Amino acid sequence: NGNFIIMKLLLFNVKKTMIQLINHY
Repeated sequence: NGNFIIMKLLLFNVKKTMIQLINHY
């Protein structure tokens, strides 16, 4: 299912962004 792949990509990007924010501080 294409939507499932999009969801996984979005979650992956959110994780990366959160890690970057945590490392920034």
